[in-house]
Amino acid sequence: MSEMSWIILILRHSLARLRPFVVVGELALTEAGDTKQHKDEIQAVRHRISETVYRRFYYRFGKISALILGHTEKWMDFRFAKIFMMTRWKFSGNISHMQRFFINPAEINGEQVALSSPAILHQINRVLRMKNGDRVIFLDNTGFEYEAAMEKSSDKNGEFHILEKRKNMAEPELFLTLYQAMPKKRELFELVLQKGTEIGVSAFVPLVTEHTERLEIGNIERLQRILREAAEQCGRGKIPQLMPASTFDEMIENEKSAVKIIFHEKAELDTNLKERGQKSALAVGPEGGFSVKEVENAKNHGWRIVSIGPRVLRTETAGIVGAALLLLGE
Repeated sequence: MSEMSWIILILRHSLARLRPFVVVGELALTEAGDTKQHKDEIQAVRHRISETVYRRFYYRFGKISALILGHTEKWMDFRFAKIFMMTRWKFSGNISHMQRFFINPAEINGEQVALSSPAILHQINRVLRMKNGDRVIFLDNTGFEYEAAMEKSSDKNGEFHILEKRKNMAEPELFLTLYQAMPKKRELFELVLQKGTEIGVSAFVPLVTEHTERLEIGNIERLQRILREAAEQCGRGKIPQLMPASTFDEMIENEKSAVKIIFHEKAELDTNLKERGQKSALAVGPEGGFSVKEVENAKNHGWRIVSIGPRVLRTETAGIVGAALLLLGE
């Protein structure tokens, strides 16, 4: 058996469980051929693989190509390198960053997704300009995600074939409810919603206290959109809940989480917030802070009163930092 035959055999054996890639290995080993044909075939292959499979292929194929380089220099030329580099570019540019969309679970039927949301269809067709075979990830807001390939799409509806259903792995184990006192500026509350979602907060409650100056939370639809887009961007499987506004007394009486924490600048320093159950609650005061009466009331109802440093943080900063201390150390 010739040296070239052994190399082909090694490639076939290594890629036996990754059938979509066999054609790529054979293309790289073709001694002559039309470049356009290579591009077209590789373009077709890339639509049939997932990011995980690509990573496995890249690792195996990279090792094998090194073996080839060491033993068959007379055969290796720029054609192989160009094809291999082109393949890497195609995969990494289209599969690693699949667009994510939360959809109505009713639109998922067996192995098909019948998309009808005008906003999502506009983004797919007009903004992203996706074509048949391109992949997206749909989320049902229950913790599952569906990798799907587009079959056809118009301004009114779209049809996608589900390739894989899997559990989302980005949801935190801790269910954290953040009671955020309303800042004076609406944009600051929106910032807390966006960054809190990225960190892993599961529920937000606008909080009204003695020193709260702004009582209206603004456009609910806009706030829900901020939560959804932040959850899509950071890879979560559920959109955090936006609960109705609560007064301080309502929060104290009704919150049943195992661990309940209030930040107060005059409390004892305590940055060790690892004590937590499956559910925790964090309350952050407004620009003027919590009143002495509110702090005492919370303490009497089992809330921990803690400080996270000698510096006074803005209300929106305290909410984000507090959530990070509780969640990012999971």
